[in-house]
Amino acid sequence: MSSGMELLGVDSFFVRLANVRKMCSPPMVTEALSAAATPMMEMAKTLAPFASGTLAGSIHMEPVVKGVKIVSREVYACQKEFGGTINALTASGMSFYWHDEFFTHMMSVYQEPRPFMRPAFDETVPEVIESMAAYVQAALDGGGVQGFQMSMFPSAGGPALGLATR
Repeated sequence: MSSGMELLGVDSFFVRLANVRKMCSPPMVTEALSAAATPMMEMAKTLAPFASGTLAGSIHMEPVVKGVKIVSREVYACQKEFGGTINALTASGMSFYWHDEFFTHMMSVYQEPRPFMRPAFDETVPEVIESMAAYVQAALDGGGVQGFQMSMFPSAGGPALGLATR
């Protein structure tokens, strides 16, 4: 008489493990992060200071190694987000036209911060975490990536808030 143990469901386990490996590959994780971070990008566009719409229109998502980042390529994006002093580049200073009355000349002006990226991040990060948790759960359950759409944007350098895997 011999004794032994029988393992049931091993084939199913290896199928699930292969699916987890596939879903956790960098392209798939980037795809999931892109979908999860879209509400963050949309909120940043909504919160961006609006004069002409150029700043809001410049906010987009870019893939990076193991993640995505949300960026604006406008040169004044950091100035709006963090505030600070703007200095004149010429000795004659900067000219401003005030209320249809007169010009004034200054060598520098200070702008208060008008954050739009960080508040968008703070407001939507729970939603992003929930979305990524659902993605991981789908991988563990053997599900697919239905509902996740990949958004690809041209890459360039500059200020950004981003999400990435470790």
